[in-house]
Amino acid sequence: MTKDKRLEIRLPSDHWIWRYPPGSRSKRMREALGLMETLQNTLTNLDRRLEQVEEILSAGEYFVVSGKGEPEPPDGRKIKFDTEAFMDI
Repeated sequence: MTKDKRLEIRLPSDHWIWRYPPGSRSKRMREALGLMETLQNTLTNLDRRLEQVEEILSAGEYFVVSGKGEPEPPDGRKIKFDTEAFMDI
């Protein structure tokens, strides 16, 4: 069993946490810290994925979509995709 530790911090008098009644502030702050950690992890993952997309784009491994019809690869090959078979999965 892990023992809880206490963290004492000073916050400005107009900080949002003071809107909550005494007795609920610790719980709210734990929730906020948990959300912050989740957000930080999400942003880190998004940053990694963006780096992967940038690598793909810089290597030229992408298809140009003109907004009309189907995407075409740079070398002119046609891609066939059976949406009916895909939707039956």
